[in-house]
Amino acid sequence: MLTSEAQFLVDDLTEIEWNDAAFDHLVLPGNEKELAWAFVENKALSTNHFDDFVQDKGRGIIILMFGPPGVGKTYTAEAVAERSRVPLYSMSAGMLGTTPKAVEAALDRALELCKLWNAMLLLDEVDVFLGARTDTDLARNELVAGFLDHAFQSRVDLFLPYADLTAQARRKVWKNFIDRAGQDKFVVKDDDLDVLAGVSLNGREIKNLIKSAHLLSLKGKEKITMERLYMLAQNRLKALQALSA
Repeated sequence: MLTSEAQFLVDDLTEIEWNDAAFDHLVLPGNEKELAWAFVENKALSTNHFDDFVQDKGRGIIILMFGPPGVGKTYTAEAVAERSRVPLYSMSAGMLGTTPKAVEAALDRALELCKLWNAMLLLDEVDVFLGARTDTDLARNELVAGFLDHAFQSRVDLFLPYADLTAQARRKVWKNFIDRAGQDKFVVKDDDLDVLAGVSLNGREIKNLIKSAHLLSLKGKEKITMERLYMLAQNRLKALQALSA
């Protein structure tokens, strides 16, 4: 609970520029994209209708997104928040703490702020709490038990599973990042996108490749070719395979 207040003089305030294109660029299989938005949109419309038997309990919604890295979980939250015109308060596992008491205090603080700001709360990369228990780390086991407990699972309103990107999804991701960076900076044809999509990379890796290619092209002010992108993609894939060997 917040118990104090203060006044500040703040200059250069501007209207928020919401990114309407973020949701359009979100690449998800099936109807998960529309399902996530429908939950949030209808929740905003039903704030005065459905409630729990206890007043003010059960009015929030919890969406659990799970799957491999780089497939759009964090971006889904960002895109939905942009489309909803609300702030997104993001917390990683490291910000939550390492003991049940610290986690509870951090969550209480975050939820209080989200209530004040009418914000969405994103708990990002909390895999450490959802992994299997071990025989050596008792403190972590206590945290894992809390998150895996059936009482917690029963409070989840929507489960959104994510899988590795298909070739079709990777093609869309490549195109989205190239469009965002500026098509005039690239020499990439539609057929080239099919070739790039054949390399098994996730969305975050594709984003990093676009960034790397752009940096390499700055000095000579040359356009980024498909050959350079493909070379970077293959090099990254070989490096990842070597690291996991």
